[in-house]
Amino acid sequence: MGSRICIIGAIGEEIAGIKQRLRIGHKHRLGKTAVFAGKWLGHEVFLVRSGIGMVRAEASLSAVCQQFSPELIISIGFAGGLDARLKSGDLLIAEKVIALSGDSSCNFAKAQSVAEETLAPDLVDRALRLAGPMAACAYRGVLLTVDAPILGPEQKRAAGKLYSAQAVDMETFALARFARENGTPFLSVRAVSDTVDQELMDLSGLVGEGGEVSKLKAGWHVVTHPGSMKGMLALGQVAKKACANLADFVSRFIQDYE
Repeated sequence: MGSRICIIGAIGEEIAGIKQRLRIGHKHRLGKTAVFAGKWLGHEVFLVRSGIGMVRAEASLSAVCQQFSPELIISIGFAGGLDARLKSGDLLIAEKVIALSGDSSCNFAKAQSVAEETLAPDLVDRALRLAGPMAACAYRGVLLTVDAPILGPEQKRAAGKLYSAQAVDMETFALARFARENGTPFLSVRAVSDTVDQELMDLSGLVGEGGEVSKLKAGWHVVTHPGSMKGMLALGQVAKKACANLADFVSRFIQDYE
């Protein structure tokens, strides 16, 4: 008999590859959280779209755990690279997740104190073993969670050096902390959407009330900023690659999971 597995991502683009493979039986709405429940590879899977940011992510996971009591939580999504080894589409399997203890804005002039969550070595080892034969490269490392996107290469390099981190996201620390406090096994895997040397487009103004990038706002942004079209298209292509790599990895992992 399979396990109850929660797979959680912030936006629709991050969970799209898994959603295509999942045999969805029910769709649930828990507040602003969307949950797609179904069967996949012998397991009962709850695929969650939480919205962007730690507050939304933790609230969504709390609601899902209260309603469905998952036995494993897998956090997925995109991440910005902070390490030159990581290329677009590569996977970072976090062995530790950190967040700045105080002001977590993008001020990387000097190191600040951090809170950290160390993830279960057995799950990390299993994930790396299963990711080995994939086309995408998979790395074990440190994931930095922040409250605002790190946009420029200079800031990315500074953040990576200060905190010995390989990638950055905006949700995982809160999820890892919640999982530990509730005694639920937790794995984090992120696909690189922008490398350390790439300038990231600031999409914060395009986020809708549900915590996702609004297609309407994105379309209006392109209309009013024609020069952004090339960057948006490039970001979309990388997102498709990252999404496919995440789905391939998660498929391998849960097929092996008992």
